[in-house]
Amino acid sequence: MKKIVVCLLISCLTIQARVIEINNEQEYNNILQSERPTIIKFSADAWCGACKLAQKPFEELSNDDDFKHVMFAHVDIDKMQELSREQGIIGVPTFHYIQHGSKKEEEVGIKNAHSFKEDLRENLARTFNTANNVDTSGLVTGDDGSEMGESASTEETGKGGIFATLFAFIAKILDAIKALFIYIVEKIKSLF
Repeated sequence: MKKIVVCLLISCLTIQARVIEINNEQEYNNILQSERPTIIKFSADAWCGACKLAQKPFEELSNDDDFKHVMFAHVDIDKMQELSREQGIIGVPTFHYIQHGSKKEEEVGIKNAHSFKEDLRENLARTFNTANNVDTSGLVTGDDGSEMGESASTEETGKGGIFATLFAFIAKILDAIKALFIYIVEKIKSLF
């Protein structure tokens, strides 16, 4: 029991990024079932230089407040060969942008190492914020694309909007707790 408590403490202390490590197909399927938009990075950690270059910016963006509504996940293709084949991974790093359980966009490789973080930031904003009716400037937009301003959320949407926002917030908290629990369980499993 003492060993498990120590493992839990170490796991919690070593969490530096909100990137979920996918170690089996069940974890992958669980992530696909999440309501949160998700970016999955497929990489070869042992031998891919571009993958190593992408790791730090990917982790930094996972902690960025602009993307707290996005789940970040990672698959090592050498450890998850069958899943990688099923997903059609032919080059690394490959980024899958997932929403509502299906792939919305795919990017293969890094076009420019110096601007990779900003390129990834722009792609995340374009792919996921637009789907949530928020453009990259932070202004809420209507379905027709017209700007509604930042204060439109509570005054113009009424009680239904408040409850929807509250429900979305609770769902995000539950997803974060679930991700943390999966991470801790995997760390504990790796010790035995």
